[in-house]
Amino acid sequence: MKSSVPVALLAALTLGSPASTLELAPGAAASISLGAVSGIAYFTAEPDGYRVVTTLAAGADASPVRIVAILARGQTITVSVPRTLGMTELRLDITRRGDALVVGEACSGCAAASRLVQSVGE
Repeated sequence: MKSSVPVALLAALTLGSPASTLELAPGAAASISLGAVSGIAYFTAEPDGYRVVTTLAAGADASPVRIVAILARGQTITVSVPRTLGMTELRLDITRRGDALVVGEACSGCAAASRLVQSVGE
């Protein structure tokens, strides 16, 4: 039997207002918006580390891109979206701090064009 966690996360209920940093627990997700690119990030605890899954797309008709990484304590992955010449990229860091997974903006000037909202799975 397949786990329903990813489906539950994609159908998650959005809570609260946008934030620049979120701390996630297993079974929770962050809704990500980096300009025209949006998606979701969540993680599961695995024996070799936290399996972080980030799925992004530039619109409903675009093919999604999925990024999967196993993070040990202290490790970070960065998701970035380039912009036009001369503009700063939109960037987001996902970091494992101890037993927590922290999702947060990693550049100054991102706040106007990026958004994080915590969601809750089943």
